[in-house]
Amino acid sequence: MDKLRAVPPITLTEAEKAFLDGPTNELCRMANDWEIRHTLKEIPEEIWSFVKKHGFLGMLISKEHGGLGFSAQAQSLVLGRIASRSPDVCTLVMCRTRWARVS
Repeated sequence: MDKLRAVPPITLTEAEKAFLDGPTNELCRMANDWEIRHTLKEIPEEIWSFVKKHGFLGMLISKEHGGLGFSAQAQSLVLGRIASRSPDVCTLVMCRTRWARVS
């Protein structure tokens, strides 16, 4: 138990906090899970464009290489927030981020 207590809490940079409070919350407002899953049966182009424009696909890529340079903890919090609104949009961001790292 002492080892667990010794682990420092997750701390985010100001940029990571701003991304969570700004673009991530905006994306969550845009993502209507019922519409995506049952009406459109695909992710709308406006969501694809928003994700690309705000760098969701490069969260873990360093700034030197054109990404956001976020920590794994920040990415996890972003994905969790998106998943709470739309699993499909979360999968888009998660899979594309993973693909971007290996290509």
